[in-house]
Amino acid sequence: RGETVALIGESGSGKTTILSRISKKDGKLHDMGNQKFRVRNLVVEGLSITVWDVGGESYVDPYWADYYAERVSGVIFVVDSTDADRMADARLALFKSLANEKLARIPVLIMANKGDLASAASVVKVSEALELHDLKHPHKSVRTSAVSDEGIQGGLEWLVAQKFVRQ
Repeated sequence: RGETVALIGESGSGKTTILSRISKKDGKLHDMGNQKFRVRNLVVEGLSITVWDVGGESYVDPYWADYYAERVSGVIFVVDSTDADRMADARLALFKSLANEKLARIPVLIMANKGDLASAASVVKVSEALELHDLKHPHKSVRTSAVSDEGIQGGLEWLVAQKFVRQ
């Protein structure tokens, strides 16, 4: 059985680069329309996953939020760990995108991306800035680098191990 995961986050956080890194064996991204929506099918730990890369901040739009709430089994939220000025905005976007009650129990993987840069905040600092202690979902934060692949595989393995629990 396949699962669907929404890959979301602020613009410039590295979502599409991460998607390209986790699916390097699988040809091209499939762009859907003009909304910067990309779809990639991959296998992680033997589980078939369809990953939706929802471009920009359209994932907080009520249409998208309702659409993916009906269909996703997990969320990957990518945040730029070097951009302290946008952490408050990222926090609001994360909580707004998860507010739909249909998403109440799905696991959330937070990728603190750009962890390879000297200016990157630690996972602890990113978690504090995002106020993840208020997040009711099963969640995990990992330091990642879309450039070096750091943390990406381990984060995906954690997400798969959650068995994609739904309400």
